[in-house]
Amino acid sequence: MVETVEIASVAHGGHGVGRIEGRVCFVPYALPGDTVRVHIERESKGVLWGRIDEVLTPSPDRCEAACPVFQWCGGCSWLHFTYPAQAWAKQRIVQDCLERIAGIEAGPDWAEDAALRLGYRTRAEFQYDGEHRGFHALGTRRVVDIERCPLCHDKLNAALSLLREVAYKGPVE
Repeated sequence: MVETVEIASVAHGGHGVGRIEGRVCFVPYALPGDTVRVHIERESKGVLWGRIDEVLTPSPDRCEAACPVFQWCGGCSWLHFTYPAQAWAKQRIVQDCLERIAGIEAGPDWAEDAALRLGYRTRAEFQYDGEHRGFHALGTRRVVDIERCPLCHDKLNAALSLLREVAYKGPVE
């Protein structure tokens, strides 16, 4: 089934959230303000999960991702989301979790160092299937080969380079 959906918000984990005939639809890599044509991949208890077939109207907060394998690699889901809109969305998600799950009414402040928008990740689990070294593609066990990850710290990317010399099959954290 193919549907058109306007994305109104973003959920924890980075999926865009829209509604189709009153049902919530989660769409990976969709941003608030996008109008997208989606292929509905599954449905559970009235909730839909779709995959973008085409971005009909891009969000004003959509930008070019600083990674050649973005959207194929499952390592991140926010790299195409501009600042400060990305920061606002993350702040809203934290506030929602505090209120809805913990019952705490709080308005978390956002303090950001623009120099740390990339290269901040100091922990990762790299996969190896005997041929490819990198991250699992979103929602699969298929390994997407990466040379480096723009979100990973330089030392973590250096470790990934060293792992390329080892034939150990499986995950390395």
